[in-house]
Amino acid sequence: MSARLDRRHACWGRASPWCICWPKRHANKGGHAQATVVGHAMATSSRQAALINGAAAHALDYDDVNMACTGHPSVVLIPGLLALAESRGFSGHDFMTAFAAGYETMCRLGLASGETQYAKGFHTTATLGTGRFQASCRLHGAFTLPFLVPDFAPFDWLD
Repeated sequence: MSARLDRRHACWGRASPWCICWPKRHANKGGHAQATVVGHAMATSSRQAALINGAAAHALDYDDVNMACTGHPSVVLIPGLLALAESRGFSGHDFMTAFAAGYETMCRLGLASGETQYAKGFHTTATLGTGRFQASCRLHGAFTLPFLVPDFAPFDWLD
């Protein structure tokens, strides 16, 4: 559900002022057309697509919330992971498995750190956003954290 909501919010967010000008501004920055800019009829480099889609997904501030990490995991994970998966030709299954690995990582780190970060003024969406690293590694079949086994069931640790 989070992935669906994030994509929809990216589409709604495309009408915000900065999300109207950014695709135009980045279109002439060069680079190969590697990834889609959601809601616009264009593709750009994977980095630029991740930036623009991330801004659009966060524009309306209708983020998902997971209290395990007191943050917004989908807006951190989906834009970059979507651009990476599309530019490298990974399947939807690969994308979702990597997303689940990154999401679980953010939640586990959030449970481990408790509310101390937030109480000290840090926004855990950013500080626990290291789940992106785990998601990217999972997508490439590289290093995974010990609590993530190759064929894990997402969120099985919540049972």
